[in-house]
Amino acid sequence: MFLMVNFYLVYFYAHIFIILMYMEMNMVVLLMNLFFYLTLNNMSMYMFIYMLVLMVCEAVLGLSLLVLMIRSEGMDYLKFMNLI
Repeated sequence: MFLMVNFYLVYFYAHIFIILMYMEMNMVVLLMNLFFYLTLNNMSMYMFIYMLVLMVCEAVLGLSLLVLMIRSEGMDYLKFMNLI
């Protein structure tokens, strides 16, 4: 699943919103793997909570930057952005 999400991230990158969705899916897969690792080894769930908080902060930052870019540019196409 991790490789499939990365494949879609590389080949379908027209809109920034789609890239943010694939990055969130990637984080969900990593969080699921961390949960299984922690439960199988009977370890504490503090790392799971830290990762969950990091995911929420990353999602909020990405969406706020997306809204800022749409308000300034008028679109979220990655192909028409000048990164210089």
